[in-house]
Amino acid sequence: MRQLYFILLFGFWVFFPKIQAQNIIGISTKYDNRFDQWIIVTDSSDFTGTIEATWASLDDYTEWQYTLGDQSGIIRMRHKDNPNVWEVLGGGTIIQARTVFPGELGHWQMQSGRYSVDVEMFRRDPEQWLAKYKKQEIFFYTYTERDLRDWVVENKASFSLPMQLGLIFIPILQVIF
Repeated sequence: MRQLYFILLFGFWVFFPKIQAQNIIGISTKYDNRFDQWIIVTDSSDFTGTIEATWASLDDYTEWQYTLGDQSGIIRMRHKDNPNVWEVLGGGTIIQARTVFPGELGHWQMQSGRYSVDVEMFRRDPEQWLAKYKKQEIFFYTYTERDLRDWVVENKASFSLPMQLGLIFIPILQVIF
């Protein structure tokens, strides 16, 4: 019985592709003249996603819906009158996003369960951001200076998709709107 278990385990290991978390490596607007629809680019060329403003037709950018592969969720401002508190729902988790200091939109803290990750403007430049947690880091910046439509993400982290989106997209929203 034990040999059968190891044979089956080995068979799954050899014949089925390894499942790994997708890392976001870029985010761009879908259209050049609008910021209500975004394309998510990952380290797998055949694995892209979208982020769309739920209420864009009402000029309300406080709630967004994302899909990436078989994962989907919501990024939303917790209270419509308080831009200091957001949340990302997806993958069975809730990521809480708060500014470290009220009214200072250049330094955020994302919290999921027992760990929290800070993301802040790099060198006080709103087009460059850095998130760090132990040895993991995500650095993102605009592809072309003063063009907020395309962002490059240098992702050296293994965060969940909702955490990556919180760390990357919430600061981008603060720069754009």
